[in-house]
Amino acid sequence: MYFFDKTTERLVSYVLQNNAEGAIAILKEGNFHKNILTDLRVCRKTLPLYKLSVCNRILLFEDSDWSDSVMPLIEYNQKSCQQMLDFWKYEYGYPVDEDFDFSAYADGCGHFRFWDYEELFDASLDELVAMGYDRDEVEFCYAVLVYDVELIQKHIALKTNPNVFISGEKTPGAGTRYDGSSYGALSSCDDFHYDAVIHYGVIDYWTANQNKNDTSVEGYHVLNLLQAAAYFRLGKQLKMLENK
Repeated sequence: MYFFDKTTERLVSYVLQNNAEGAIAILKEGNFHKNILTDLRVCRKTLPLYKLSVCNRILLFEDSDWSDSVMPLIEYNQKSCQQMLDFWKYEYGYPVDEDFDFSAYADGCGHFRFWDYEELFDASLDELVAMGYDRDEVEFCYAVLVYDVELIQKHIALKTNPNVFISGEKTPGAGTRYDGSSYGALSSCDDFHYDAVIHYGVIDYWTANQNKNDTSVEGYHVLNLLQAAAYFRLGKQLKMLENK
């Protein structure tokens, strides 16, 4: 992602922040590169700018696990995010109420997108099965880690157990969430969502909105927001699967 001028960069930053007042002012003035409206150029498929507001809505309105201490920040951003969404809908006619199809942006969503089994689990799929792991459970976990949409949907349809920890260094059943070598499909959705929001900058943008601070923006900031929303939504699916 490359910006030709500071105004265009500031516009993207304001949308990431939910700074509706700042973003709308730039959009109304029109002194920015218009191609940013249709494609942020961070994924193979075009990612329009307004979809960042949809991602923010998913995180701010669908997540009910916020602590009391952070709720003033969340409520502040909920209000300005909704203002931004309303502007996109009524001024530009964008379909902000449509569900977000994250499968179209798998190349930007996958936390370990280009990793293989050996890199993630210290063993191949066949080696893990030989150790006693269930092939479907290993494949499901791997699919979630790399955000392989086809494999994810396959195992959701099969109702494969997502709450299993996989590691080539642990016997089946011995791995845990925090042992340093194991991964689980369900727990990884929570971890990747949490890390993107808390540790990789999403909440920093929301804080900048509340404090009315300008922030720089790079392509990975956009991808962090995309990934946070994608794994939050996927985690909700897997929790429903676990409870069936």
